[in-house]
Amino acid sequence: MTSAGPVDTLSARSYRDFRQLFDRVFASAGEGRITIDTLCELAGELRRFFSCRTVEIACDEQDRPLRALATEGPRVSAWRERAAPGVSVLRSLHSLPPEALQPLEAERGRAPERRRLAMLFPPSKDRRRTARAGVRHAVLLIPRERSVAGAACLDFGEPRQPGDSSLDLLTRLASILGRSLSHNRSRFELRERVKELTCMYNLASLAASAEGSADRFLQSAAELLPPAYLYPEIARARIVYGTGDYRTAGSGDPVAVQSADLVIGDLKRGTVEVAYLEPRPELDEGPFLAEERRLLDSVAREIAIALERRQAEAEQARLQEQLRHADRLATIGKLAAGVAHELNEPLTGILGFAELLKDVPGMPAQAVGDLARIESAALHARDVVRKLLLFARQITPKAGRVAVNRLVQECWRSSRRGCASRPSQSTPRYPGMCRTSRGTNPRSARSS
Repeated sequence: MTSAGPVDTLSARSYRDFRQLFDRVFASAGEGRITIDTLCELAGELRRFFSCRTVEIACDEQDRPLRALATEGPRVSAWRERAAPGVSVLRSLHSLPPEALQPLEAERGRAPERRRLAMLFPPSKDRRRTARAGVRHAVLLIPRERSVAGAACLDFGEPRQPGDSSLDLLTRLASILGRSLSHNRSRFELRERVKELTCMYNLASLAASAEGSADRFLQSAAELLPPAYLYPEIARARIVYGTGDYRTAGSGDPVAVQSADLVIGDLKRGTVEVAYLEPRPELDEGPFLAEERRLLDSVAREIAIALERRQAEAEQARLQEQLRHADRLATIGKLAAGVAHELNEPLTGILGFAELLKDVPGMPAQAVGDLARIESAALHARDVVRKLLLFARQITPKAGRVAVNRLVQECWRSSRRGCASRPSQSTPRYPGMCRTSRGTNPRSARSS
């Protein structure tokens, strides 16, 4: 062994090696990873350092113990125990010798200043007897503030002889493990909360922006979800709304899916999903965290509010357009009412003079027919005026029967008169009636 300094007989390591081990433990905690991954690394590091047969670490987190087991070989396994509430985390250590459970529980119940963090088994009150028999297990209690968060059990396999400083070094190691795990957990929670708050802030900014369609909004919202999750490299998000399907890039069958409903107006209109494409360790909800469940529910709720607000804005724009159209119709109605009143007076004169001309004696037959057409056209114009007044709501509308054939005949006669050629000005239209020049009195012309 090349390391300088005194050597611990239990681990066959020097004090310098222990300092380097402490530095590596602190460095692993500074990364702020999920606790179960940190336990895996710590279990492998302790097994290599002490050359143990196995190293098992159990840590209580949110009333559910996490376990990591490092055996001979490169592989380290970790999982979350499904223990009943209130069960001691020490009972989840399968490599713990049966005689160690009672004294460890007793130490766990002591005050922090009197608690022993490291114990060797089989223990003995006689140090000489313990030195002759050796120890097979070393158990470290991992502190957390004034309680015990978990324990690490080192199984040496063959008996080893402890040195005078073995318990002191193991006690320091237990204290450093507790501080490192607490620091790692704080950094991990801080980083995850920052990711979640960033996702919610970007979603709120996206919802507040009026640019883009609903399809673009939903696609952008789906792309915000994977970076907010614990394993963004294998996370895929999907939003289903109505007939639309909006998802992030990636292919493959999902291994685990977390979903939340889009509820708009007390009706389910779609879902928001986040899926992992590869297996990951069991956490609070499958491989998902409990905080991720709350995040997904909040995202679904914000998306539903944004979609409902967009629908309300579209409905408001439609109603405003209808209001502007109604205002234009009202303006046209006022104009039509004014025009109708202006037309009524000349139409009355036309109809009156047409009736007087009918009573003129000696009126040619052709002139009588033309007067009838004039009267018919004037009556038609008066009917148009009446309809304008009806459109302007100047008169009360009434339902009645309409003679379709008569309307067709009137239209045909009007079009025929418009298409007929005009007579020559040099030829009198009515026989027996003389043409006078401008400014000539008709009576003087007849007398002459």
